[in-house]
Amino acid sequence: MNVKIFYVFICCILFLYACKKSEYTKAEKANPANAELENWNQLIAQHPNVDSFYFMRGTYYFNQEAYDSAIEDYQMAIKIDSTRQPNYYFYLSDAYLFNLQSRDASDIMDKALSIFPNSAETILRSARLKLILKQYFPAMTVLDKLFVRDPQNSKAYLLAGQIFYEMGDTGRAVNAYQKAVDFNPDLREGWIRLGELLCEIGTLKCIPYFDNAIRLDSFDPEVYHKKAFCFAQLGKRDKAIESYKSNIIRFPAFEPSFYNLGLLYLEMDSLDLALEHFTLAIRINPREASNYYERGLIYQKKNQTKLARIEYEQALQLDTTLQLAKEALKQLN
Repeated sequence: MNVKIFYVFICCILFLYACKKSEYTKAEKANPANAELENWNQLIAQHPNVDSFYFMRGTYYFNQEAYDSAIEDYQMAIKIDSTRQPNYYFYLSDAYLFNLQSRDASDIMDKALSIFPNSAETILRSARLKLILKQYFPAMTVLDKLFVRDPQNSKAYLLAGQIFYEMGDTGRAVNAYQKAVDFNPDLREGWIRLGELLCEIGTLKCIPYFDNAIRLDSFDPEVYHKKAFCFAQLGKRDKAIESYKSNIIRFPAFEPSFYNLGLLYLEMDSLDLALEHFTLAIRINPREASNYYERGLIYQKKNQTKLARIEYEQALQLDTTLQLAKEALKQLN
């Protein structure tokens, strides 16, 4: 073959390969999920007895909400290695639960508990699942196993507090949450739960608990919001307004504080201020129906019925089940 022709031939082959490679790279970028799945498929095909590959592919399926496929892979991971990885059982139980197979979810956690009886995380997860399934006494029975081994386990007391709360035993819930933060002062969730529960009971003692949570993480707008909400619930309107304003300054994109501040101004008949804050809330979150409903109420109070109707109709477009907006529209007809 002529050298020049051979050179041209090689260049053509390289060009075509580069084009295909480029197309493949573009396809990967366009759909990285498919590329990730293909990667796990290839690894499993090459190493069919590596349990972690099935677990990782199962987690990919789980994140894609393909729960049946996730369950199959988690089961395969457990089949290959059933005694060293409690995580496999945790994720399989979660996949069953999300797939509306609660009995299977419970059975697999019971099996995990029999294989890993001394694992604190397995005990906590088993108790938490029973709490989700509203099996309160079995949940406490499981937790008691952990209390025997580790009577100062703060996470166990935190979970016990939630169990007692859902059972309606607020006194024991408070005690459990208090022990959780006594044993671990850095357990932020414990401080928040205590604050919420004491607010529900109706005491200003809740405020320092929110302050402790803020001390541990000052970049969470939700806790500042909860603190302001408790001031409002306990009749400290000025403090609530001050707290909501402070939260808005810190976190100007946190829509719930604009909404709640609008509600307070509406209760005070400060209609212009209320309208301003609901409008700001809508700018941040234009898909929230309740903001339009509240703005409709303000226009109705101002006798601007055409504008009120527009707001109520917009609220119902976003949430067809919003009964308050339906009733408000009937009043305008």
